[in-house]
Amino acid sequence: MLWWTWGTWPDLFIDFGRELYLPWQITEGKVLYRDLASFNGPLSPYVNAAWFRLFGVGLWSLVVGNVLIAAGLTVMLYKLLMEIGGRASAIVGGLIFVVVFWCAQLSATGNFNFITPYSHELTHGIALSTACVLASVARLDAGSKRRMSPQPCLARSLCTTAALASGC
Repeated sequence: MLWWTWGTWPDLFIDFGRELYLPWQITEGKVLYRDLASFNGPLSPYVNAAWFRLFGVGLWSLVVGNVLIAAGLTVMLYKLLMEIGGRASAIVGGLIFVVVFWCAQLSATGNFNFITPYSHELTHGIALSTACVLASVARLDAGSKRRMSPQPCLARSLCTTAALASGC
């Protein structure tokens, strides 16, 4: 999918500039909320600034970082689907995630994918929420058939996503 859609992910005219501008300014020494206005949580601009520091300032740095995040999310989804339904469902679910969400162009604008998202807060929130669910599942007693109640998993996921979105 990356090869097939190479370079067609962002729509630079539709709200992608903020995703590049905030981390670039952070790498220049500015501080979020003091020097830079933002209406979302602080994690995503600082994660993207870390990609800029690692790979250089530019769109391709975010692409590389987002591919790494999406690959990690694919592995986590595969593990969760293996728990729920077995190998076949995990492979099908992983392939659907890669084909539909990684870099597909399902609308006229190209910002609705994991490679160059409209808002990184959502993709980072989904990855962290999935990691929380996976960590909760891993805590299950391996010898017991009794499963943990889904409420703690849901609560952790919602709290993580809320903290990213609100800036707590």
